[in-house]
Amino acid sequence: MSSATQLSDSFAVGVNQTYGPKLGLCTGIGIGSTDADDARLFPDGVPSLWKIGGTAGAPSFNASANPSLTYNTPVGYVKALADIPNGGSQGTWVNNTGKTVKAGKYFWGTGSTATKYVTPGPPPGVGVGLTTPSTAAVRNALLNSSWEVRYYFTPALWNNQSADGFGGMAGNFSVAQIGWYITRTQNTRLITITIGKGSTGSTAVNKTYPAWADPLAKWLRFTYTPTPPNGVVDFLWSDDGSTWTDMGTLPLGTGGLAGTPTPASIWFGGQAPGFNTTPGSFYRFEFRSPINGPILAGVDLAQAIAGASACVGLAGEVWTVTGSGSAIQ
Repeated sequence: MSSATQLSDSFAVGVNQTYGPKLGLCTGIGIGSTDADDARLFPDGVPSLWKIGGTAGAPSFNASANPSLTYNTPVGYVKALADIPNGGSQGTWVNNTGKTVKAGKYFWGTGSTATKYVTPGPPPGVGVGLTTPSTAAVRNALLNSSWEVRYYFTPALWNNQSADGFGGMAGNFSVAQIGWYITRTQNTRLITITIGKGSTGSTAVNKTYPAWADPLAKWLRFTYTPTPPNGVVDFLWSDDGSTWTDMGTLPLGTGGLAGTPTPASIWFGGQAPGFNTTPGSFYRFEFRSPINGPILAGVDLAQAIAGASACVGLAGEVWTVTGSGSAIQ
């Protein structure tokens, strides 16, 4: 801890020693309150994990919104809206001070990391999903480079009984938007990617996927290459996100991507208002450019906090729970 940092007595730091089979003793850092604070001493309402770091040889503590999955517990500094007994909670955060936190007091509450984002259904909801505003980097990649999207999820049914969709950057392609969205046709195992081509409208290609059992998690991957004259899409799937089965490429229709990309939102678990959402559990999404390149947008639900209404993405963006009936769990 930097000698310039002054902490109140309510801020406690301890060591959590955990025995893992064949791993020996491992240590982690825990942070919590022993007493509530009368005034706010830390930013409140911001879920964070804390980790040991250091600058210029001096140890310090740094908040991180992306938790390590090992030996760390999420904590949030919150103001009690009403009296909270020990073991009680306010939203996501549990009072473990050993005493009642009175209304109006501030305290460090503990939470738990999530594993998935769950969408309602069947039948599917409309306009439900995790969303984040698109960035200039994503929009530039759509127009000027190869790119790909990867989805890891478990739908309620692989052979869905009604049409739905599980991702995209789509608003209204009729107003010359550049983007994409992915839909499933009912009772066919047919999955379609539609790409908005700006001034040349939109075009769609699809493949029929294997008859997978339910429930079963899979990675689905779609790549776009601006191969003349109109671009090419490849369809791939995987069990582990590493070894891919290539289902083959399909050329897009007349006219390549052209125009200025609209700053529409990116959706995961759904598509956009007006579209049915795929019911199921969603774990990770990645937008990469070029193909196999860096992640320009994405989210890993294992780095989210259960019960939160938003989480930090893989490129530092913020993803927000949108629509009713869905939750980070």
